[in-house]
Amino acid sequence: GAEKLKKFKERLLTDRVVAFFDSADDLKAKVIQALVPYCKPREISSGPQPVIHTLPTQLDIEGREVECAAIMRAMSEAKHRVYAFAAPGGFGKTALLAKVVQTLSPDGQSVVEKVSLPDGTIETHTSALLHFDCRNDIKLSELFAKAGKLIGQEKQFEDIYNTDGSLFDKLQEIFGRLSTNPENRTWFMFDNFESMLNDKSEVVDPQLRDFFSSVFSGGHNVRSLIVGRDVPRFSPREQVKELETVGGNLFGGLPVDDCVSFLKKNGAAKGLNGSAEQVDAVLREFSERVHRIP
Repeated sequence: GAEKLKKFKERLLTDRVVAFFDSADDLKAKVIQALVPYCKPREISSGPQPVIHTLPTQLDIEGREVECAAIMRAMSEAKHRVYAFAAPGGFGKTALLAKVVQTLSPDGQSVVEKVSLPDGTIETHTSALLHFDCRNDIKLSELFAKAGKLIGQEKQFEDIYNTDGSLFDKLQEIFGRLSTNPENRTWFMFDNFESMLNDKSEVVDPQLRDFFSSVFSGGHNVRSLIVGRDVPRFSPREQVKELETVGGNLFGGLPVDDCVSFLKKNGAAKGLNGSAEQVDAVLREFSERVHRIP
């Protein structure tokens, strides 16, 4: 029976899109995360909505403090207009992005002015953030409307999109409206961006290329963070700043201490006898033998 079950699981993994769960809590978390992109955002009829996303911020993201801090510092300084980090699928990019949003917006509704990092407190210099999951495609009309929601001008931004004129000029108009505070920036975050690229890592959609050209052109306080399996390539004068250390750390897996903590929280110590130190030693030895992806 066990052998038949094993073969059945292997066949499922080959013939279907399938995922297995290890406990009731694990199943609950995976179902929630899978449904988040399809949930309609809470409607707010009036007033700004400075944080808009479909990330699993309700989950406890294990570890990744160093990588989160690196992204936070880059966003705070914003020396470049477009940032990116890349890693293979399933290595925790979306989870890390969720941790960044958790840090920027603990209540999920507003952006904090300062955050505490391992090496001190920094100012976020962020007034609003808008997240897109690129697996669901990106329509510029939707981008305009959601960008307007950030400052309570959804209808106005929709009207701007529907007027005559070049898309570049329309983008410059909404970017200007998003830049009323010279000290703070609005961030557009693009997750699972590989679906927007061709085999040369170039953006396929011409309207989306216009969007990034507008971001690169300057004269406003809009910035962008791109997350995917590859770092996108734009024109020679439009250079993306890759956060190489972040992507490299993701590829390397969770640090051993974080992996041991994750295993213990998820029941890996059950059935292990001995002192706490002995149990940790067994889990640590296991952690050092495997590729520690979430």
